[in-house]
Amino acid sequence: MRQNSFWSACEEIPGATAVEAEWRIKAGSGYETAKAFLKPRQELACCYPCTSRPPCTCHHRVVDHGGGSIVAVCVCEGQGCRNEQLTKTDLVIYELNTRKLCDAIGQALSLAVISAVITQGVVDFSPIINTTHVGYDQPTMGYSFPVYLTVQNDSDAFYSVVTTLVATNETPFVLVTPTPDWITPGIRSLVALRKSLLLTVPDVLLFSETGLVIASPAVQMMLERFHTGALPSASEQSSMRFFLTPAGSSWADVKISFIYGDKVAIKVKHITGTFNWGEMGMSNKKNGDPTAQWELLTAFARGHGTLDWTSSNAHLNNQKRKEILAKNLQAFFRIEGDPFTYDKQIKGWETKFAIEPD
Repeated sequence: MRQNSFWSACEEIPGATAVEAEWRIKAGSGYETAKAFLKPRQELACCYPCTSRPPCTCHHRVVDHGGGSIVAVCVCEGQGCRNEQLTKTDLVIYELNTRKLCDAIGQALSLAVISAVITQGVVDFSPIINTTHVGYDQPTMGYSFPVYLTVQNDSDAFYSVVTTLVATNETPFVLVTPTPDWITPGIRSLVALRKSLLLTVPDVLLFSETGLVIASPAVQMMLERFHTGALPSASEQSSMRFFLTPAGSSWADVKISFIYGDKVAIKVKHITGTFNWGEMGMSNKKNGDPTAQWELLTAFARGHGTLDWTSSNAHLNNQKRKEILAKNLQAFFRIEGDPFTYDKQIKGWETKFAIEPD
């Protein structure tokens, strides 16, 4: 049996749009803390929920007698409920403030947020009803997973949303829904095929004792498991390891220090790691020895980031070797742009990143 909550009310009330009385009935005790996610519409209702207990089977018809006399009239056949006196304030329609909810989800998940309500045509993405593109989960440079919020009123509509997202997204995605009530084993299997993640709003957001909206402590662990499956492993990229370059990093954030002669310690912002030439994609495919690019990187380290014609490794072939090394580093870190710059005064190259010898 469905447990009453504000989030279950969002899925039970058609279009997540109703008068305050119906929101209170459907949401139960969760209404007061979550009503901040509602906004009024510029129209009044023409029907009203039955507030009797137990309720009758109809929505009562609103009749305005003029002079401030407004009543809700039961339209059930036979003996119905008594008329209920109302005010215009009672008839104000409230709808789920999707944008405010998306902003809270985006903040809790540290998303690169966009403003795009699919159903209102702000972005020509797809005809997915009652579905909003919240933003992008960017766990590391070069990887961006779309995050969606969908609020559906039945299982068939939810299934249609999931199948559409699976069909239209070539990459993994995250789908947030108010409750798990429409999530069947079949849907979980379908989403797993795309290495995607299903979350509920309570997985992401919680209400503090003072009523403030806070991020759920558990959601980061869920995201980490999602990233483990969604990001490529070393086996998918030959011998190259996957460096988790923080999103938004530039070459200036990279620091490479040679250690033990054949390894480097790397730090990019708060992420660190130790790698050898093979793990950085600079291994000869025939014998596993270091490539000329690893030797060139070593030369840059000896020059503390500089390589010119006075360097012991100066060679006519260094131009081509440097170009290939740039591609190796771009693939390893997934940072765009040339990691080297040419200095006309010294007639040599300088690294845009910090590099030191052993």
